Amino acid sequence: MASGLKTRFRAWRVIFKKLKISSSFVHQAVFAVVLSTLPLIALTLWFSSSLQQSSSQMRDFYKLSQQVERDFKAVSQALKALQDAEQNNQILQDSQLTQTLENKWFEVENMAVALKKYARSEGFVADLQQLQQTMQLHTKSDDTFARIWRDYYQLTDTLKADLAQTQQQLDAHIAQQQWLFFIGLSVLVPLLAAVSIRLLVKIRSKLSAIEKATDQLGVGEWDKPIALSGSAELAKLGARLNWLRLSLKSQHEEQDTFLRHVSHELKTPLASMVEGTSLLNEQVLGALNAQQTRVLSIMDKSAMQLKALIEDLLLFSGTAKLTQLEQNKSCGELKTELQQYFADLPMAQHKQLSWQLDDLEQLSVPFLPCKLALTQVISNALRFAKHHVEVCFSKAADGYQFVVTDDGQGFNEEAASRALEPFYKGSDHQHNNEAHMHSGLGLSIAHECCKAMSGALIIRAQQGGHVTIKFGLGAA
Repeated sequence: MASGLKTRFRAWRVIFKKLKISSSFVHQAVFAVVLSTLPLIALTLWFSSSLQQSSSQMRDFYKLSQQVERDFKAVSQALKALQDAEQNNQILQDSQLTQTLENKWFEVENMAVALKKYARSEGFVADLQQLQQTMQLHTKSDDTFARIWRDYYQLTDTLKADLAQTQQQLDAHIAQQQWLFFIGLSVLVPLLAAVSIRLLVKIRSKLSAIEKATDQLGVGEWDKPIALSGSAELAKLGARLNWLRLSLKSQHEEQDTFLRHVSHELKTPLASMVEGTSLLNEQVLGALNAQQTRVLSIMDKSAMQLKALIEDLLLFSGTAKLTQLEQNKSCGELKTELQQYFADLPMAQHKQLSWQLDDLEQLSVPFLPCKLALTQVISNALRFAKHHVEVCFSKAADGYQFVVTDDGQGFNEEAASRALEPFYKGSDHQHNNEAHMHSGLGLSIAHECCKAMSGALIIRAQQGGHVTIKFGLGAA
């Protein structure tokens, strides 16, 4: 038996040791919950068992009290009947009645002896013996009955006192059990609450670490390693996220290389096309007729569109590196530079571009991301506006925002949800011409700039263009 106990003790010791040193968060959480709830469960089971036992004792006590009342009532009725019979026999002096009374006294004495089973104190035993001695007197006069009734009432008073004391003891025992139970609850419930709060804080810290790691991947910080610690599951997830970081970094580098090569290869023949159309426009090689001039105009326009597309590709490949450039300028300087830029564009000649900065002209903002994003968004607004484009800069609940609005047709539901996709093309079926079609990389570039500032580009589907550039306080 001793060897069996030692084996069980060693097994529990090994289990406890494994749970204690386990790096798994699940094991740690299970161990903490079990450690805090087992005492509470044990306390509840103990109180339930004790309460059931006390209730059983109380029921037995009530049954005993009822039995005592019946037995004493029977003795009292028998004594009263004997008293009446003795008084009658003193007048009649009947020998047969005398013999019957003797037998009845014997039965009453036996009933009194049976009351000894209710003895709970020495005082009750002494009072019972006194009652028995009084009953055994040979003369059954009125004086004798007076002494019997006196001893009987003394015996009942003593028994009532004993029963009251027993009930007080039972009540005190139940009260003590309740007090111990509430004391245990006052200790174990805060312990369980503390363990739960500790687990919630630990889970929150792990979720914060995961959120930070995913934010790092989202903003393109692929050069910084991801290291998650604290549990085996978190370390494993950190390793997977680190693998994803390396994979994204490799893909992004390949994408940048591809875009640079493609843009460079496109620029060489494009330069020849531009130079050739320029020579033809100057009629260096001879005069052109109307049809040739029209074809040359189409070629020149296509060359300009291709040039703009190549420049967009170069800008798009460079937006991910904007987070490495920490050049900040005031909103006033940004506004001045953009006004000079758009003043020279043909599409802005007959349209009004207004600015509302809300007394924030001196606020420092990330210059290059804001300039590039605003350039693309304002260019898009000027293209589709009828007469007016407005740029408002204001403080938002979670940072700052540029809101660009125009009086054009605006975005429909599909265009608003897909306009940030590269090379998305959405047509206006009402006008059905090239001037009312969304295509290219402008809004995609602006979106990448917003992500570089830990912000967002929001497009609303409504009458009139409405684009919001939001970035956080930390970016300014």
